[in-house]
Amino acid sequence: MTDSELFAFMATFRSLTRVFPLRGEEHEINDVGASYFKAFHRFPLGAIQAGADRWIEQGKRFPKPAEWIDAIPRRTTEPPMETLSADDAAIWLQAEQMRWEDAPCICRECVAADVTEKPLRFVPEFTANDTDRRVKLGERVVTAGHWAHGQELARWYRARADFYNRCLELGLRRDVLQPKEKRRSRFQERMDAIFNPKVPA
Repeated sequence: MTDSELFAFMATFRSLTRVFPLRGEEHEINDVGASYFKAFHRFPLGAIQAGADRWIEQGKRFPKPAEWIDAIPRRTTEPPMETLSADDAAIWLQAEQMRWEDAPCICRECVAADVTEKPLRFVPEFTANDTDRRVKLGERVVTAGHWAHGQELARWYRARADFYNRCLELGLRRDVLQPKEKRRSRFQERMDAIFNPKVPA
């Protein structure tokens, strides 16, 4: 708790004294409240209030500081992290090797969304709280994902374009944000010249 939360804490303290009266003058009871506040300084106000509510339900007298702390509800253990199935793990690892990009797709969804000339993208998945869906992949913890098709793929490309346009507005160069293309080998250049000859002007 912070010093600014003293009044909120004292309101909680007073709610306990109404259920479990303390003997003493008003200033003495206030001094006890201030002492409790100092003892609980390392706890969040919400936790202290929850402990007071729980003590009111099951306590028989005014709690000592240690008893109040023990009454704070403990967080339940988080559920075990999901582990990718063998099939999903294979897809994820293949996408990683391909650097999250694959050849264009001509499925019905991609044709309808007019993205048949754009490379597929492996996109991350999110939870209901809009955070990355983290999963176990062997000994690694990774973000789950899938290959985007159709409208989802179109949205991904629109979002990327909006991102780069915004960066350009802020004065950031596109070549700084995007990795440089790999230099083509002389063999690849020769094969291109054979199979894709340039038409003379």
